[in-house]
Amino acid sequence: MKLKTGEALVIREVEPPLGPYAGSVGCWWDAVEPDLLAGALAPWLHCPYYIGEIDGSVAGYMTCLTSVRNPEVGLVEFVSTANEHRRKGVGTVLLRQLIEGFEAKGGLALYLCTTNPVAGQLYEKCGFDYSIGDGMRYLSATAGEFDARYLSREGDAIAREADWGDLPGATVLFCHPLPSWEIKEYLSHCFRDTRFEGHYVKLMRRVEEDRGVIMALENRRKRVVGCAVIERLPTFQQQHVGQLSFRVAPEYNDQTAGFLDAAAARAHGIGISVIQTYVSNKDSDACRMLEEAGFKREAVLSDRLRTGSGLTGVAVYGRNLGDTGPWRPLEDYYGERKPWQEVRSRAMDKDGMS
Repeated sequence: MKLKTGEALVIREVEPPLGPYAGSVGCWWDAVEPDLLAGALAPWLHCPYYIGEIDGSVAGYMTCLTSVRNPEVGLVEFVSTANEHRRKGVGTVLLRQLIEGFEAKGGLALYLCTTNPVAGQLYEKCGFDYSIGDGMRYLSATAGEFDARYLSREGDAIAREADWGDLPGATVLFCHPLPSWEIKEYLSHCFRDTRFEGHYVKLMRRVEEDRGVIMALENRRKRVVGCAVIERLPTFQQQHVGQLSFRVAPEYNDQTAGFLDAAAARAHGIGISVIQTYVSNKDSDACRMLEEAGFKREAVLSDRLRTGSGLTGVAVYGRNLGDTGPWRPLEDYYGERKPWQEVRSRAMDKDGMS
């Protein structure tokens, strides 16, 4: 591929593990970088890197993340051009190649984010529009009325435990304009006008090893139409309490109560006996769905949320699932006395030492 400088750019599409390119490309998501680059996420995510070389050296790269289950939506991430090759058109050529490969596999919508105005111009030139917050989106010619149709009713959906493959689908769900809740995902600080991509990565890492659970509501077209996150509080004294965030596409509102029941049952199975959640007091439909799922309003915290029209309250809802006893012992927690310290303390008391 010829660049505007006349130089030849050789493009290679390489899935992790990246072999000879492992030391030449990166991943900006620290929480998942080693696993992604080693190919450990391959059972759930396709992560091809589009790598451009000039005279045998890496001039630039980017990756496209799509679900193994559903290639319709994807994320453009880790875009980089070597300093000495900037303003040659490397990024434009790579991005167009990425889009071509994505659409060839049935892709409909690509999401990315940027705070760089120069990068923003590149993405605009390649067909991306500003979507939400600092996020942008590309729609293929076959996407049709994407916002109106992608999360529309396609029969009943099933609740299942989420995995890494739900990253692109969850991005669509949380970046969609509906429901227009002030709080979209409380645990990762995602509000009405916040895009989502990397938030899911952080949440997946935070709930590993029984620290919580993420559930997906999936319709028959393998689209994520609901997501619920329950994260355990990180102390011995409150390990039985889980903090909930949830979002469901409006056409599946009738399944929300059952979906939250499934998430609650999974959380109870790992020793979470009380679930609490915060929603904007203005989001009456979210409040109603929680009440239909057995949650009770416990408090309203005044003026805790700034919105476009001023300050509003945050409603606190809770649901008691029945105590299961401690999931982890006291000594597992930071700052608590370890068994060997207890033995030595008793010995010191016996000897009259202090």
